[in-house]
Amino acid sequence: MDKRWISNVATNFAAMFGIGSAIVSGFDIKQWSFMGESVLFALIGTAVQILYLYLTKKRFQKFFGLLDNVPVNIAIASYWNVNVYDERLGEEKNYRYYKHDGDLNKKRYLVGAVEYPLTDVGVAAEAIQLAAYINRTGEHKVNLFGDENIHDAIEGTIICLGSPTSNSATKRLFARLPSEFNLSFTTKTLTSWLHEHEYRSNEKFDYGVLMRCTLNEKIYFVCAGIDEHGSIALSKLLMMNWKELPKVDFVQLYKVSKERSQVIDKLAGKTLFRPGEWVSD
Repeated sequence: MDKRWISNVATNFAAMFGIGSAIVSGFDIKQWSFMGESVLFALIGTAVQILYLYLTKKRFQKFFGLLDNVPVNIAIASYWNVNVYDERLGEEKNYRYYKHDGDLNKKRYLVGAVEYPLTDVGVAAEAIQLAAYINRTGEHKVNLFGDENIHDAIEGTIICLGSPTSNSATKRLFARLPSEFNLSFTTKTLTSWLHEHEYRSNEKFDYGVLMRCTLNEKIYFVCAGIDEHGSIALSKLLMMNWKELPKVDFVQLYKVSKERSQVIDKLAGKTLFRPGEWVSD
C-alpha cells in the first residue's frame, strides 16, 4: 500500500469515526459501548473504501495495461529545424525561429534550439496532466519521449499524442491498421472509413482519432487531432472518460470545439470483437 492509500485510509477512518460517533451519540449507550460501536462503524466504512480503491485501481490498470513498478511512456511530437546552424555565418544569418514579445505586431527573430528538438507547448502540458492523472491510482514512473525515440524494446504502455503528420509513433501504429479503416491525415484534413468526405479543420472545429491497440502484448493509445486542439481534447477524454470506453482495442472518431479544446460529438467507432474482426459501434 503506497503513501497515497495510507493517507486516504487514515483520512477516511477519521471521517467515518466522526460520523459514527455522531450517530451513536443519539442513542442511550454507555461509554465503552459508544467507543466500540464508533470504532466498528469507522472500520467497516474504511474497509469499504479500501475495497473500492483496490477494484478501481485494478480496473484502471487493466484498461491502460499498467503493471506495478512498470513505467508508462508518453510520446509527443518533436520538431527539428531544416536549417542547420552554421557558426561561420554569424548570428543573423542563423535565425531560424521567431517569437512575439508581448506585442503581436512585432516579431523578434532568434537562433533558438540547436542541439535539441522543439515541441508543442499545449501538447507537452497535456502530457504532464496525463502523467499526474495516471499516478492518482498508483505510483508509476512516467517517461516522456520525443516520438522518434520510441522503440519496441521500451517497457510499458505507450500513449502517443499527435497525428501521423507530426508524431512518427502514431504513424507507425496507423500503418498497422487494416486498410478498411482508410485513416489518413494531412495538416488540415482527416479521412476515414465513414464516408469519402474529408473532415477539415477550421477556426471553430477540429477532428481527431482516439485509438487503443495491442501489439505483442503491449498496449498503445493514440490521441490524434488534425490540429493540436484535437489531440489535447482526446487526451482529456481518455483521462476523464476511460470507464465508458471499450475495454478492448478500438478506434473512434470525434468532433472537437477549438474554443474549449473539448469533444462535442462522437462521429463513429470500431471495436475489435475478436482477432481480425472489427465491429462498428
